[in-house]
Amino acid sequence: MRRISLMLLCLLGLPLAGYAQGVTTAALTGTVTDERGDPLPGANVVAVHEPTGTQYGTTTQIDGRYALLNLLPGGPYTVTVSFVGYQTRRETDLMLPLGQTRVLDFTLAEATVELQALEVVGVRSSVLNSDRTGARTNIDETTIERVPTITRSLADFTRLTPQATGGFSLAGRNNRYNNIQIDGATLNDVFGLSGTGMPGGQADAQPISLDAIQEFNIDIAPFDVRYNGFTGGSINAVTKSGTNRLSGSVRYLGRNQNFVGDLKTPDGETVPFGDFSEYTLVGNLGGPIQPNRAFFFVNAEYQRRKTPLDVGVQGSRAATIFPVALDSLNRIIEIARTRYGYDPGGFDPLSNGTDNFKLLAKIDWNLAPNHRLTLRHNYVNADKDEGISRGTFSFDLSNRRWIFESVQNSTVLELKSTFGTNLFNEARLVYTRIRDKRTVKAQPFPQVSILVNNRYTVNLGIDRFSQANALDQDLWEFTDNLTYFRGKHTITVGTSNQIYRFSNLFIQDYYGAYEFNSIADFEAGRPSRYFFSYSLLDDPKPRAEFTAYQLGFYVQDQYQATPHLSVTVGLRVDVPLYPDKPLYNPAVPEAFPGYSTATTASGNLLWSPRLGFNWDLSKGARTTQLRGGTGIFSGRTPFVWISNQYSNTGVDFGRVDARNLPEGCFVPEPDPAAQPRPGTPLGTTCGLAPITTTEVNLIDEDFKFPQVWRTDLALDQQLPYG
Repeated sequence: MRRISLMLLCLLGLPLAGYAQGVTTAALTGTVTDERGDPLPGANVVAVHEPTGTQYGTTTQIDGRYALLNLLPGGPYTVTVSFVGYQTRRETDLMLPLGQTRVLDFTLAEATVELQALEVVGVRSSVLNSDRTGARTNIDETTIERVPTITRSLADFTRLTPQATGGFSLAGRNNRYNNIQIDGATLNDVFGLSGTGMPGGQADAQPISLDAIQEFNIDIAPFDVRYNGFTGGSINAVTKSGTNRLSGSVRYLGRNQNFVGDLKTPDGETVPFGDFSEYTLVGNLGGPIQPNRAFFFVNAEYQRRKTPLDVGVQGSRAATIFPVALDSLNRIIEIARTRYGYDPGGFDPLSNGTDNFKLLAKIDWNLAPNHRLTLRHNYVNADKDEGISRGTFSFDLSNRRWIFESVQNSTVLELKSTFGTNLFNEARLVYTRIRDKRTVKAQPFPQVSILVNNRYTVNLGIDRFSQANALDQDLWEFTDNLTYFRGKHTITVGTSNQIYRFSNLFIQDYYGAYEFNSIADFEAGRPSRYFFSYSLLDDPKPRAEFTAYQLGFYVQDQYQATPHLSVTVGLRVDVPLYPDKPLYNPAVPEAFPGYSTATTASGNLLWSPRLGFNWDLSKGARTTQLRGGTGIFSGRTPFVWISNQYSNTGVDFGRVDARNLPEGCFVPEPDPAAQPRPGTPLGTTCGLAPITTTEVNLIDEDFKFPQVWRTDLALDQQLPYG
């Protein structure tokens, strides 16, 4: 506890330095000298972002160095350098990629000397750049427009980096170990249920419209300590902004079954593809609220897809046939309706629908020459039909359908400030709210699986894992980088803070799940197997609710050792905290001495030292560079694993898994209180003895979040002939 208090004290003592895992800016540095190579202190350097008219200005220090930080990524920029008694120099059409520092040196001639040519030494390549150390791929707006994409996802573009494999995997790690940032806001599925690694993935939705993205970086080993929260890769993106010119776009993408080939049945007959449609409508609009001062940008996207389930019953012309006689299917439906009062639906062809709507709104405001404010909100509302699975050996009746619903809201407030000529601050506050749930549209009913002809299975009722399933996530983030530029040193001090709040409802077999060995057993109410979970607490639907903190602190020095060698040295420490304790089960210490259900892995420090370098072997020409580094990267564990400790203590749920129950033990009611359970008269009749064992999930108090040590070494060479 002492070390946690110490870290919190350090947090309070830091001067507004914060979470920087999502770098949203670019930077420009260099030197200003005269023709003899002597530095010119006090020279004026002004960079103008031409699309918005936003100006950034500074003066050179005693050694002629200057730095412009917190610049808008992209461009083009015009950079002008002036000094009393010297010719003014200007660099135009300069582009600044996201997260990179461009070096731009100027040599000024005396005013009495006739200007022969503009002499500017600038680094234009995103690869041959003194700021580059580890493995990075930059995806700009032009690449986003030109590269084909099927899912309109950031994941489609990761194939442009050599360290990517399928399934959004980077550096050989599962996509749950990536860190995704949009405008500095976390866009991971931090709970870890989505197969895409991003929120909304279970509803087949992307968490942001691709048309709203300006550019993004894919980093595998960024030796800058501001990057963290991953052991796979870091995807860091910024959204588009409005400019002084009012502009917009609208596009439509659509297809239907006429764009899909025909299918063939097992006997070789050709049949048309089922009723299918997919379309996307997306639009952008941006422009000035007040020229050179305030700007807006809005993006909206609507997607709808309807996909057929091309599995039919005997007598249909489907490509795949479920080979159970129609009489058997009709008998099951009739028994459910007349004997048990439940309509299970039918076996007609079905299509699953997917719908999602996205809306992003952004305002950029130049409050003053040295202070710029950005407010951005992203909204996603998605739903997907689920619950129906049909194949050769298993067939679901239509009223098993449920809908996965996902609603996301993410708000970012960011303030970038410059104090004097060598102190820069970037403050960011983020709130993200995600609500996921499985909604049953038909009549609730226990899951029922009926074995037909000792080989095939017919399913009705609600899926056993979806009878009580919902997840609420609230995420607060504070971001602030304080950077001090002095001579050959650029020093950054920071602290990273995230607060997660989870409320997870997951009770499998909440209504119960029954298996029957035959249609006759189903009619008689004689289950061959019975699953049921019930609350042992006063709350009949208890949730796993807990809060987690991720606190991080870091310091870094980017040192220009020589005109051609830069070295970055940094140290970062992260501290996961779990203030909420799971329920205490006194039986656990008795069975497993030294362990407790109330123990959490809280306060374990994660140290991340890093070292990076960049050496221009061409001594200023920037045609050959050697770069690399080594360091430790700390990631997150999917919080669903942590959540299991809060819901599986052995004192919150009782679970039943019984076989070969007698007649009358099938309760066709979506009422958990009516289901057979130990300790009740019906449970005794059904032979359900008191449960003596139960599932318990434990975490060792010394458990640490995952870390990897990465070393990168690269030689970049500019090839001849452009």
